[in-house]
Amino acid sequence: MSIFFSAYGFVDREAESIGTRSGQSIASGSIVCHGCRDDGERQNRWFTILGFGKIADAMRDLRKGDPITVTGKLQVKSRRTKTGEDRDEMEIVVDQMLSARLIEPTEGE
Repeated sequence: MSIFFSAYGFVDREAESIGTRSGQSIASGSIVCHGCRDDGERQNRWFTILGFGKIADAMRDLRKGDPITVTGKLQVKSRRTKTGEDRDEMEIVVDQMLSARLIEPTEGE
């Protein structure tokens, strides 16, 4: 089952290229989204973002702190930390991305 997900946040870890044998462009980075719990306490969520092709190329132009909106497939991966604690990591395989850094300015008349 796939869950399609949209998130608005800020670049936390700048994208890194991942090499493939086929030469396909892949990039991985992370974003942080700020929110509030029901009790008003501020709560942050971190998501790994994974992009392919043109999206991967655009992700490499983003810098830490840039505002970003992503839409894609949400995947939850479980892992065990060095201390033996179980953690769930959320990853978004990006289908669409919007960032102010990526919008080309248009010239006025």
